[in-house]
Amino acid sequence: MPPLVYILCMPLHRVTVLIGLFSTVCFASVYRPVATVDKPPVRLELPYTLGTHEGKISSISGSLNIEMGALDKSVGNFQAKIDDILMDGDSISCHMRESIGLDYSVSDFPKSHVCDNNQLPATGPNSVKFPTVSWIWSSASLRDGVWIAKGEWQIHGVRQPSELALQWEQIKPDLLRLHGTTTLSLQAFGIVVKPAFFISAKDELKVSLDVLLSKEQQKK
Repeated sequence: MPPLVYILCMPLHRVTVLIGLFSTVCFASVYRPVATVDKPPVRLELPYTLGTHEGKISSISGSLNIEMGALDKSVGNFQAKIDDILMDGDSISCHMRESIGLDYSVSDFPKSHVCDNNQLPATGPNSVKFPTVSWIWSSASLRDGVWIAKGEWQIHGVRQPSELALQWEQIKPDLLRLHGTTTLSLQAFGIVVKPAFFISAKDELKVSLDVLLSKEQQKK
């Protein structure tokens, strides 16, 4: 029996299930980050002479256009404002923002700190030039049950290609969780963390991701 005739002869409820499965596998869905109160989407760890500074990024924005049956076609982008970087203290939070957000070619930093009362100037050469940190998702593949996302980081005006190994969990039909860790070299992005006396930061910034993504409902 030809496939079309076979489908037409199916009971209605089976046709409905078949259409649902076809749409899930063959059509892309758009997922967007969901804000959570108890768990930030990004945690940061920056080793330094006396231990480790810990911090978080309180919220991210963006979208992921993904086909579960064709991960290689997935594309997306995520952004975080550097104003949402919160370290374990107001002073180090501002120092992180000046390290990541300022244009060293015109700023007084890194020759000297420019934070005033733990705030950066709103205008002028010491104001923020690079207000966001971005991850551009260009494709993905499945390896041993783990999503390998390919793309690039855009930080401090510099682009660096990278891969993210992400565990994934379909919590609900319309809710997806992605989590994993990566380590970024600050020097690779031209970022300077100014030392204080004998205390200095290491080059490796550990980034832990735990992102909830909600499926965008299609407009009827």
